[in-house]
Amino acid sequence: TVRVHSSDFILTEWYAAPELVSAVQEIKMRQPGPEGPKPTAQPAVTLTKRCDMWSLGCVCMEVATGRRVYAELSEDASRWRDRCYEDVRPEVPESGLSGQPLDHWLLALLVSLLDVEPTGRP
Repeated sequence: TVRVHSSDFILTEWYAAPELVSAVQEIKMRQPGPEGPKPTAQPAVTLTKRCDMWSLGCVCMEVATGRRVYAELSEDASRWRDRCYEDVRPEVPESGLSGQPLDHWLLALLVSLLDVEPTGRP
């Protein structure tokens, strides 16, 4: 996540915290369409270190397991966004790239970093 201006940010949805994905979707829904402009009020979203902790969890999981968060959803970003809205915790595989079980501390770290509730993240 990169803050461009005080009210703008750029993100990669596959690594963005669920609360940011939801906020971006709300903003997109307010953009002008064929029926004319929509209200421009921005949703309340605060970029915090907990958003970065989610992104770190995504990277750690991919490095440790070779699987992206919500990999079971293939490349369908709209289904991934639906998971964010539903507050569905991502599945954390118990084995890594080699097929060996992940250490308990790594599993615990991934679970805490990938908590869909921001207050549950470190």
